[in-house]
Amino acid sequence: MEEKKKRPIIKCHGETLEDLYFMEQDKKLIKKMRKEAKEEADDLYREGHRYHCFRCGTKSLATIDFMGVEVDVCVNEECGCVHLDHGELEKLAKIETEESLLHYLQRCIFGLRREEL
Repeated sequence: MEEKKKRPIIKCHGETLEDLYFMEQDKKLIKKMRKEAKEEADDLYREGHRYHCFRCGTKSLATIDFMGVEVDVCVNEECGCVHLDHGELEKLAKIETEESLLHYLQRCIFGLRREEL
């Protein structure tokens, strides 16, 4: 009878190459799962805090169109904070107007007249 030769088991740092392969696959899977979990948590956080003012924390943001730029403003009378998304400040800086943005927004939100500002 012909005796079958056993394949030598190659080890690296005490692990077989097969074990190392599966360990690497597990690392990739864990990394992917962590990334997906983080993205899901970020999405849930964003959705849960949508329309919340960053300054006073109340759910009181309103979107106002100011000369073609959508600006988020807190309608809480004690706050009135203006929130700008990426690039909105640059757009507003290019607009020339007689009235300041703050005064315009205060008039829109709180119904103030120019004389009251």
